[in-house]
Order: sequence, then C-alpha cells, then structure tokens
Amino acid sequence: MEGVNSRNTTGIYYNVNPTRKLNLNGSFYHQGGHDKFGKSIDANLASITATYQMGRKLYLGTGVDYLSGTDETKEVTNNNQFDPLYGTPHKFWGYMDYFYVASPFGEQGLLNYFFKTKYVA
Repeated sequence: MEGVNSRNTTGIYYNVNPTRKLNLNGSFYHQGGHDKFGKSIDANLASITATYQMGRKLYLGTGVDYLSGTDETKEVTNNNQFDPLYGTPHKFWGYMDYFYVASPFGEQGLLNYFFKTKYVA
C-alpha cells in the first residue's frame, strides 16, 4: 500500500508497594494501525515483575514478559507482531541482549520468564 501508514501504541503501567519490602509492577500495551506494508496491526505486550527486599542491600525478583507474534505457518492478513520501536528491547528484556529488535525470531513473539538479583554495595 502506498502512502503513509500509522501505528499507534496505547497501554497502562502500574507500580505498587503492598508492603515496605515488596514491589509489584505490571504493564499492558496494545498496538494498532497499519505496518509499512499496509497490513492491519493487532499486537500486544504484557509484563509482570515482583521484587522483594531480602535485607538492606539484597533484592530478589521474578517476572514474565509476553509479546504477541505472527504465526508464519499460516496465511495471515493481520500483523500480530508487537514492535517495541526504536531498538529498546535491551531496556525491557534483560541486559544480556538475547532478544534484539531485528532478530528473525521476533515475528513469532516472545514469552520470557526471568529471575533477577540486585545487590547495593
């Protein structure tokens, strides 16, 4: 499709401390509009993280990130691949850079379970 196609992203981010030592945060985002090929976009991102302060300096956490993807084994008319745009996966999906915005697996989506630790010296 020739011309200008637009993509829109809308969502919610929520952060709460139910106790002094426990932090919970979650987010959900939806993308719509049309991709660069004119296909209709219907994509989602969801993320949940829990972090607990074990002592004055040690924090432990766990979480999950989900991105919808397009099933390449079927003929599809919609693009279901969530695009984080502008090369930001490093910020959201860990510091080891297993997941990169240009990776060929990206069209299939992502389900990433993780554990994290933080020690403040």
